[in-house]
Amino acid sequence: MKDKKFVLPYGDALRDLLNDQGVTKSDLKLILRRRGVFVGNDEKSSYITMLSRTGLMPSELIEIQENIRVKEENPKFQTQTIKWSGGDKNLLQSVPKAYDINKLISKPFSNYKVLGAPSFKAVDGDKDHVELSFNVERYDYTKSWDKNRTQFSGKVRFKKGVDNIDICINLSHTSPQTKDVANLIAKDIVNTFKSNGLVDNKESIKKIRFNDFTNDSRIQFLKDLSQKQFENELLFKDTKDIGLLWLNELVHLNRIKYS
Repeated sequence: MKDKKFVLPYGDALRDLLNDQGVTKSDLKLILRRRGVFVGNDEKSSYITMLSRTGLMPSELIEIQENIRVKEENPKFQTQTIKWSGGDKNLLQSVPKAYDINKLISKPFSNYKVLGAPSFKAVDGDKDHVELSFNVERYDYTKSWDKNRTQFSGKVRFKKGVDNIDICINLSHTSPQTKDVANLIAKDIVNTFKSNGLVDNKESIKKIRFNDFTNDSRIQFLKDLSQKQFENELLFKDTKDIGLLWLNELVHLNRIKYS
């Protein structure tokens, strides 16, 4: 059997690689432009079709794989909220003691699994602030046998507000797989809360988006971000290239180097 490390992907294997969420339209466009090829239809599917027919050079394959690796290793965050109906009951008592995540993601032909048996724990001893950290192992058939297994981390946090009205849900992921797992965990725990009468059945998870803020609250957020850093996840060594671009009342914050 040939070592996949020395075989360029083609056919369905190449198409699957180019369809990866870590590969952007700009990545594919750049490769074709360097070849002197311009595509009339500016859709990612058009670039994928062109490259699937012509194939990739070794240097182009390495470039795409490196782009995927860099984008996956950078953690991404989501914030959600839902109303709490459990009164003073703390979150550590409310989440399951034994939790089998792999039951949530069991599906045919899945190329990843959650390692071990992670469980919820209190953050800094606060029973109303719990987190579950997990690691996902993904099997990649496009890589050689010694590099075809990669691991990615994720985290889900639940924190009750001081007024016992809302729960803030923070999701952290480093790959599409850990993003899927984090969202499944958040949804499953909320359903557990509902079945135990801790969250009203009519309530749904609300994602915090850009349009939820007013201009005043956006400015206040930027001030707090730069002046009031108390949480470890927001501490940073230094700041590079922060620009406040007042264009159509939009504030842009770019390239913060986190520790």
